[in-house]
Amino acid sequence: MLKVKEKTSIMPKNFIGVLSGGAGTRLWPLSREEAPKQFYALGASDKPLIIDTLSRLKKHGDLSVITTQQLSKSTIGIAKQYGINCKLIGEPQARNTAPAVALFTWLCLKEDSKACIGLFPADHIVKNEAAFDKALEVAFAAANTGKIVTLGIQPTYPSDGYGYILLKEKYDASKPNICSVDKFIEKPAVEKAKELIAGSSVVWNAGMFIFSAQTMADKFKEHMPKLWSDICLLKDDLSNLDEIYTRQEKISIDYGIMEKLSDIYCVPADIGWTDVGNWEEISENHTIEQNSVSTDSKNNYHLSLNTGDKKIAYVGVEDLITVDTPDALLVLKRGEGQKVRDIVTQLKESNPELIKQHKFEVRPWGRFEVLLDTEYFKSKRITVHPGQKLSYQSHKHRSEHWVVVKGTAEVTLDGKVLTLNYGENVYIPLGAKHRMANPGTENMEIIEVQVGNYFGEDDIIRYEDDYGRS
Repeated sequence: MLKVKEKTSIMPKNFIGVLSGGAGTRLWPLSREEAPKQFYALGASDKPLIIDTLSRLKKHGDLSVITTQQLSKSTIGIAKQYGINCKLIGEPQARNTAPAVALFTWLCLKEDSKACIGLFPADHIVKNEAAFDKALEVAFAAANTGKIVTLGIQPTYPSDGYGYILLKEKYDASKPNICSVDKFIEKPAVEKAKELIAGSSVVWNAGMFIFSAQTMADKFKEHMPKLWSDICLLKDDLSNLDEIYTRQEKISIDYGIMEKLSDIYCVPADIGWTDVGNWEEISENHTIEQNSVSTDSKNNYHLSLNTGDKKIAYVGVEDLITVDTPDALLVLKRGEGQKVRDIVTQLKESNPELIKQHKFEVRPWGRFEVLLDTEYFKSKRITVHPGQKLSYQSHKHRSEHWVVVKGTAEVTLDGKVLTLNYGENVYIPLGAKHRMANPGTENMEIIEVQVGNYFGEDDIIRYEDDYGRS
């Protein structure tokens, strides 16, 4: 949680807020409520989208991730894994983007009354980082004069999946400059999108905004006075954040503020952008080595979260997208990606666990994957990152067996410290206090077998924890 400090600097600071929430329902079964798409490497790099986002933004200001408390543990874990230093702001409930922006604006004003803020989604791809940097420099310079600015993306095709911004003049996206915004246009039909693009004065709305904190505070006072007055009742330690958030409606910053402004500006840019909002876009931007063979087949794409070297064979098919996870398989015809949401709607009623979480979970210290879950035992593969350790804990309903299969484990068992190397094991009795740590420089892995009458993740009593969990 970002700690509030009363502070005013001589030079205004830039604060970067990365909005990291959502469930990415069009990217099921990969993206789920507790593991949304920004946690996966879906771009040109081998890093999760949120890490790519934070990496390209860190030169522009102090980094903060605004997410839900539910996603906080995973976010901390991923940032630690890749050595990213950022502050974390955990919202008690998801209330869309307007409350999140109001909260971040209030926090930044507390730290610097002249602060400038940049807001960016966590799950977008930007291929041309140099052009992105130039556009941001122009936007921040304008924000320092009191303007509210959005980055607009030069359209490359008549999409019905994006909102549009109509500008008051034509633009040249290769030369970033400030343009006046005429109006925002909701996602149009394809024919309307063709008309808009032909006019050469529209850009895609990518949800990236830059402004001074005080200017945005004034707009909240004008257009969303109840939200702003509630946010201003927050205590410095944010101990009443849950109470304040409970009272807020779910509303986007676009609808609550941006679309109501007559004095908003835009920096059109050609930055190789996509919001990777459906499987078609993933297949076009995500280059992977497919373990496949085919005959009389073409234009097929396969993504798997399963370990091992399963071979994929295509026979007489084309334009297929298949996504394979341990508990679900999606088979999709290209062009039908928007309809994945309909499947998610069905699963909310019949199999809600399939849209909530995977068989694996990311933790601040690493991750675990459930290998087998039965009524009388449960097995996991646990990966601990270098220098990290689990909490010192005990269980009321299960005992555990640990076998080291990679690296070296430092195990604390009822106060006694043991060192286990590859192939060695230890038994953790019911009720014993224990923790594992990785003292090495590479990932450490163990196989855990739980035996007992209940195997839920809530059967944990914590005595010490490096990550502040209770």
